Amino acid sequence: MTTQHFTYDIFISYARKDGSELAQRLHDDLRAKGLRVFLDKHQIDYRDKWWTRIEESIISSKLFLFVITERSVKSVICRKEWNIARKQPRPILPMKVRDDHDHIIPEADIPKRISDINYLNTTDFETLANEVDLWTQVIDTIVLQVSRYSYLYALSDELAQFVSENTARRFIEIVSEENREAKKKLARRLKVRSPHKREQPAQDFSNIEEAWDAFDGQLLVLGDPGAGKTTTLLHHAQTLINRYISDNNQRLPVYASIAYWDSYDETPLHQWLPEFNELSEDVGKLISNGRAILILDGLDELGNSKHEE
Repeated sequence: MTTQHFTYDIFISYARKDGSELAQRLHDDLRAKGLRVFLDKHQIDYRDKWWTRIEESIISSKLFLFVITERSVKSVICRKEWNIARKQPRPILPMKVRDDHDHIIPEADIPKRISDINYLNTTDFETLANEVDLWTQVIDTIVLQVSRYSYLYALSDELAQFVSENTARRFIEIVSEENREAKKKLARRLKVRSPHKREQPAQDFSNIEEAWDAFDGQLLVLGDPGAGKTTTLLHHAQTLINRYISDNNQRLPVYASIAYWDSYDETPLHQWLPEFNELSEDVGKLISNGRAILILDGLDELGNSKHEE
């Protein structure tokens, strides 16, 4: 991922024939929460080249929100918007709704490309009171999603800058050499043993991604000072961020320098990490439920003099 300026937090894709009123409601309620929302009838000026404006706005939005109705899943324009979003390292959030005519699209009519992604369902209510409560939850969920992605985009930029300014040259030399001997050296550098099977001999991997997947993300990177531990960790953190942004069924990457954790106070990590990263308390629940990946740097600094933030 590369550093990018985001003009909008959310791009709303919908069909005007049966979703215009609903899209307007989303626009108003999300803006009331302080988000920057793109809705074509507000953000496209009569002087604009409308399709160029659409394409640029999708690319410069943090989240692509697709309103699922009978017309939107058949719309050529909505399909083109969807395809642009899919080509970006950008999350897509489908949302099933009662359309402007109080109709709900049958599950069987939702294309696989959409139904394969976990979508928000705003149609599951029996009374008006339940509808209002559910809608509030949906709006809060969207706001929460944007908050998480904002954190990941900012973290990605910080990691990329750190690697570029400090250690990129040596790291690139390690990972880009294609000759056979270089690969043998790299394989010898990555000997990994399962923490749960101590009797099992160490295994060789050609890169950290292979080791990560083999042991389900339970890795401890060890090495001498200057060996490239932090560089390797941060580069892999970028991979995990990209995975989550492309598929939010993945676990949420949460990064921190563990050296800043107060080892005397011993605040539980599910409480400390959201506070350290200025994230919502909901992230603490993800950590507690095993739905987050903890990327902790500086383990060898624990026990040193306390850091001041």
